[in-house]
Amino acid sequence: PAERITAPSTEWNTKLATFTLCIPKAEPVSQAKLDASYDKCFEYMFDPERQPETASDEHPPTSVTRLPVLDALARPPELFRLSGPYILVFEERGLQIVVQCSHEPSLELLAGYLTKWGKPNPMDSEKRNILKVELLESEYHYGMIDTLTIERNLGVTREPLNPTLVLAFIEGVLGYKLTSTNGSCRTYTSTTLLN
Repeated sequence: PAERITAPSTEWNTKLATFTLCIPKAEPVSQAKLDASYDKCFEYMFDPERQPETASDEHPPTSVTRLPVLDALARPPELFRLSGPYILVFEERGLQIVVQCSHEPSLELLAGYLTKWGKPNPMDSEKRNILKVELLESEYHYGMIDTLTIERNLGVTREPLNPTLVLAFIEGVLGYKLTSTNGSCRTYTSTTLLN
């Protein structure tokens, strides 16, 4: 039997100089897949005649990428979980460490690890950890976490926090790579999609 076509396609009719849109009898396809399939159809539809090369043709051609349709984009938590690169910014702000990240699960794992293995404060009757680790909701979107703060509970000392454990976790466990440093602010990226 012939292979069943499930995606819409386009064809160029040279005799009539028109496009034909072919819509198969199948389950509906998402708008994002439709856009991508149409782009592919249109991209390979014509073979442009090759122009003779000149001295000014030394620069490689600029590639054009279509921006996605706004309504086809997922909500921020899903969009940034499923698309890279992930951006992480680590900053020392006096007695506080602030980690901001576009990938919410990275922040949740770091916070969970620091909380689980945190050292209890012997001076605290409730035996809370010496370090207060807090996940903060994004100002961009309800219900999305994009910031982690680390500071001492109850102002135990005025010394800056040691950042090495957090930095080692960011690079060694999460796999982020340092891309730039500006004073006490470091920017990391990860092109590996994390679950």
